[in-house]
Amino acid sequence: MKGSVSTDAMQELVNELYQQAKGKGYENLSPKYSLFTISLDKIDDNVCFYGDINEAEGLFITSPISPQAIVKVDSIIAQD
Repeated sequence: MKGSVSTDAMQELVNELYQQAKGKGYENLSPKYSLFTISLDKIDDNVCFYGDINEAEGLFITSPISPQAIVKVDSIIAQD
C-alpha cells in the first residue's frame, strides 16, 4: 500500500488474518502481528514488484530483498 493506513484499518486486517489462521487450526498461534516497510532506496535496481491478482493491494517479487531494506514499524495484537 502506498502512503499511510489508518490504525483502525490495520487492526481490522490483523483481526481478520488471525481469525482465518484460527479457522485453519494452526497450533501455537500468536495473536501478535508485525508491520514492516521496505526502503525502496535500499533494494537493488533489478528487483521487480508485480501486482498480485488475488489481492487488490498485494504485491510480490521473484528475487530476494536485502534485510537492510526491511524495517519493522509496529506490532499489533489481534483482538478476538
